[in-house]
Amino acid sequence: MSETAVPNPIVKSFSTYIMNTVDRIMNSLSGLDEQQLNWRPPAPETNSLYVIASHVLMSTQENILKILGGIPAEQLPLKAATRDEIFSTSGNTTERLMEDWSKLRSVLESQFRVITENDLAREINHPRRGKITGLEVLLAVTSHMAEHLGHAELTRDLVKAL
Repeated sequence: MSETAVPNPIVKSFSTYIMNTVDRIMNSLSGLDEQQLNWRPPAPETNSLYVIASHVLMSTQENILKILGGIPAEQLPLKAATRDEIFSTSGNTTERLMEDWSKLRSVLESQFRVITENDLAREINHPRRGKITGLEVLLAVTSHMAEHLGHAELTRDLVKAL
């Protein structure tokens, strides 16, 4: 990807939405204790706020940096984790998650500035979605983040009501 003087306006719109959504998910953790961070709603296949935040960070890194950006795994800011590791994680504070978001945010901001029209049009072999364009990667990340923002906000409301 070549550096451009002015960010692509389409990418700028997606990046603003994605970054703001992840910020809101991370802010949903604010003021919660260990039990609240790790509480899961009493329904099958639900996740704690800690898991939701961990998953959002890893998914965003994978899709924007690795899949769309082509950054090798060893150069990614966050240590790779398996799906099982992510969905079974827990923590006693938000410190690690906030540090991870800070590291990831910086690299994402740089990456969004260098995505070109060609990158948006280029077909990519996505590991779970098959052949999709770079633009479709951004659409997938955006919709995925929106789902998890809803999960996070509802889970926070439920945990605060206990």
